[in-house]
Amino acid sequence: MPKLSGNQTDQSRLAVPMMMMCILDVFCDGDEVLWSQYKVHAEWSVQTILRHGKGSRVFEIVDKDGSPPEGTAGRHLNPGHAIEAGWFLLNYWKKHDSDNQELVKTAIEKFINAPLAYVWDDEFGGLFYFLDSQGFPPVHLEWDMKLWWPMCEAMIACLMAYSYTNDPTHWKNFLKIYNYSFQHYPDAKNGEWFGYLNRQGAISQTQKGGPYKGCFHTVRCWHMCIKLLEDVLSRLRVSEH
Repeated sequence: MPKLSGNQTDQSRLAVPMMMMCILDVFCDGDEVLWSQYKVHAEWSVQTILRHGKGSRVFEIVDKDGSPPEGTAGRHLNPGHAIEAGWFLLNYWKKHDSDNQELVKTAIEKFINAPLAYVWDDEFGGLFYFLDSQGFPPVHLEWDMKLWWPMCEAMIACLMAYSYTNDPTHWKNFLKIYNYSFQHYPDAKNGEWFGYLNRQGAISQTQKGGPYKGCFHTVRCWHMCIKLLEDVLSRLRVSEH
């Protein structure tokens, strides 16, 4: 079949290498035989994720050379994905590539710190859901909502960056996101978290589960944060002695 005009098969979506890396991390955890079989796919995931951060922002969709395509799709920013990808890279660095200082620097500066700086809503707090890289009105109507899952991923990312670097900036960012989250998402009467807030922080949707919101992000967030805090406290105890 001839290649048709407008065919975008060479484009990459950030979600694909992210999910590949996440699955391989769980699937191969602690199993060197499995890791030896699938290592090449993890390395592909790392390089593909990094390609999404070659430009001025971490773009959700890029061409084969890492440049964003023309139009609204190329300008589309999903900061929650960028930050989540950042801690995926940090996790990979810690487990498999700890001598690669350039990787940890890029993960923190480009994928975590930079998106947090441009996605935080200074007026009402919280993280914008989507943005346009050139400042145009985003085509996604929910762009200014404050969803639960980017906040969860940002807490993991900030705490992991702090755990690995001891830079207090990451701790301050963690506390800012933590405080906003616990002031807005939990249902104090019935438990669990609401998932969808409007820009001002009011609850937009009262359901706590559906096609897009499950328990995954919140449960993983607290599991990861507890482990990271335990690591930090353990090192503090050792340093005191």
